[in-house]
Amino acid sequence: MKKTFVLFLSLAFGFQAFSQIRSSSEHPSSVMPSMSSSQEAISKSQPSYIPSSSKAVIFSETFGGGFPATWTKTNQGGALNAGWKWSSVSPLGAYTNSPGSTVHMDSIKSPSAGNGFMLLNMDSINSNWANPNNPVIASNYSKIDASITTPTIDLSGHPNVHLTFYHFFRCFTGYKLMVYFSKDNGTTWTDSVDVGHNVAVNASSQNALFERISITNYVGGQANVKIKFRAYGTSHYFWMIDDVTVEDAANNFVEWGRMWFFNGYSKIPSGHTFVTTAYADLYNRGGNVQHNVKLHARELNSNTDFVGTNKDSLVIGGNDTLAAIDFFNINANGTYKFNFYFNSDEIVKNQRLDTLKTVVGDTVFAKDNDYFSSKNIWAGSGSSGMQAFELGSEYVMGKNSQATGVQFRIFSTSLGATLKVKLYKNMSTLIAESNYYQTTTSDEPTSYGYNKPTIYLPFTSNPMLDKDTTYLAVVECYGGTDTVAFALGGDFPQPDANWFLREAGETLWTWYTNDVSNVPQIRLIVDGTPVSIGVQENTENNFILNPAFPNPASTETMINYELKKSAKVNFKLTDLTGRIVMNLNKGIQEAGQHNMKLDVSQLAAGTYFYTLTAGENQKTLKLIVR
Repeated sequence: MKKTFVLFLSLAFGFQAFSQIRSSSEHPSSVMPSMSSSQEAISKSQPSYIPSSSKAVIFSETFGGGFPATWTKTNQGGALNAGWKWSSVSPLGAYTNSPGSTVHMDSIKSPSAGNGFMLLNMDSINSNWANPNNPVIASNYSKIDASITTPTIDLSGHPNVHLTFYHFFRCFTGYKLMVYFSKDNGTTWTDSVDVGHNVAVNASSQNALFERISITNYVGGQANVKIKFRAYGTSHYFWMIDDVTVEDAANNFVEWGRMWFFNGYSKIPSGHTFVTTAYADLYNRGGNVQHNVKLHARELNSNTDFVGTNKDSLVIGGNDTLAAIDFFNINANGTYKFNFYFNSDEIVKNQRLDTLKTVVGDTVFAKDNDYFSSKNIWAGSGSSGMQAFELGSEYVMGKNSQATGVQFRIFSTSLGATLKVKLYKNMSTLIAESNYYQTTTSDEPTSYGYNKPTIYLPFTSNPMLDKDTTYLAVVECYGGTDTVAFALGGDFPQPDANWFLREAGETLWTWYTNDVSNVPQIRLIVDGTPVSIGVQENTENNFILNPAFPNPASTETMINYELKKSAKVNFKLTDLTGRIVMNLNKGIQEAGQHNMKLDVSQLAAGTYFYTLTAGENQKTLKLIVR
């Protein structure tokens, strides 16, 4: 597996040693999202189940009606609603679902969620509950160490066993979500598995994750087994668990893990050609060694079938990455649909339950499927206010092109938050950027699903992009009092799902792969504008308004603007309520550069918005007074 993975990195990113990597830890578990019947079957990772008649359930708990009397729990950190509790409603705290919070989460979408589930409401520990109906952030952060433990489970005569459960979580820096295993009724805990999957800080897992862990090597065949679910470290947010099962594994049971493409975008601009390679992680969960395991790739429209790499043997409890290298050439406009299956000497055929789709046409490079979900967002919060950050997706050119701009979607925003888009060549050299953009409430979607509002910002210059070269399309948020949360397609894993993050003060990019969290909806536009652009910066304005300097300001600040032609100019300054605190009629001004010194010494500290109107056009930027 390691050799194939390293090869993939070298192909996709060109030996970029400066990029930090934060990817999933390898352990014998698989993660699968739970799907509702109304969702389209695009890029949905689902487990390949063995028929129920071939396996037996040894132990199960659905938490119907309350905390089971045979289970035990330990809680540390003590605050109102802290620790593990039985619940049937979503969590509540200063960060989650309270009137003042920006994160609004559902309860877990497990099969038996209607009967209740276990909830570790970590958010409540760091909340001040003076007002029980509207908790606020506590002055000092607390740590947590809380667990729930099963009763004794007798696995005598069951040598090959799995643990399965559904969970949904959102965590903060330094958290750990662990499952422990004991063979002596909990006296010692000799083995453990991390089930946090490196989901990004301040982002959520999919709702709900189906987790399967092979516990054969930990407690298979033992008579005095206990299993413990433990969260510890810095708290915030929540962990929900439901439908815990221990079951026999079938003799021939190989399960799909993560699947990804090289050059596997969901949208590709016209004229770009790619030879597609697919990779799949396979896990032997059964009681037999699997021989001559082969990965097959198929393009459904042309019915093209390709046999990929062969694995001579996949040992019991083992896993490996198989590839279908250069299996299809995408070279014309249209919709391409791909499906995959594997077989072995022992298994005739095991087909994935999903179909991956790529649309070629228009001017858009994308990794998302247009599906917008509030469940996974990056808000960039820091210890004091919002932390400045850059967030982006990388794209490899299929032909020489010209950069036009970046299209993206946000989940929520404070009024007038400052953003700009950038383009880096080979992850390091800045080659293009846009003008500043101030968000409005109209940028926020009113519902979730497909084809929600997007923002398109053009670059101020349009550099040429080289074929077979990697470019990183980035949205930059300036932090401070700005609050911006970016949308992710939280219910559909993508075929080439990875994204990059760089926070204020960092020189290296952190790379996230899509085992759990999906990519932010950030798209690179080349050779023109997108057909559907949603909100767009007005490039027809006859002036350029630059940010005030200094900003924040305490006594005075300078505002510079450039008129492309003579125009009647007006300057207006308003506070957060919309009250006009300054209104200056500058009269008709000639084309060229203009500077205006603004005295703010008599203004109350706070956030203001200044609007410059030149003829029929206007632009608004934000000013902070201290």
